[in-house]
Amino acid sequence: MLAELDDADLAILDEVVCTTRSVKRGEALFRAHDTFQSLYSVRTGSFKTIVMHRDGQEQVTGFQIAGETLGLDGVCSGRHNCDAIALEDSTVCIIPFGQLEKVCAKVKSMQHHVHKMMSGEIVRESGLMMLLGTMS
Repeated sequence: MLAELDDADLAILDEVVCTTRSVKRGEALFRAHDTFQSLYSVRTGSFKTIVMHRDGQEQVTGFQIAGETLGLDGVCSGRHNCDAIALEDSTVCIIPFGQLEKVCAKVKSMQHHVHKMMSGEIVRESGLMMLLGTMS
């Protein structure tokens, strides 16, 4: 999805990405109710996002692979509403959301990219709701 950003925009994004983080298989990148601070771009590996039902059962809500973003669920309330669990040893780039917002205010193509990511998440969630609604 970064293909629409030019080299100058990517250089600015590189300045925002503070660090990378390694997450071992089975470990959580974040958990439901954790304070939202950053978005995560999967660099290597893969993740599943899950929500826990009151009875303790796990419901998988998505899978993310290299190049995809995690953490958008926390933008709305300031807290994550799911767990993100590494399916294999993985690495993510950490993108502090406050810094990303400042960049978006100056670089319209970056703002457009973030809007597209958020829109994609809405579409994905809508599709998931439709799928769950048709299950019996």
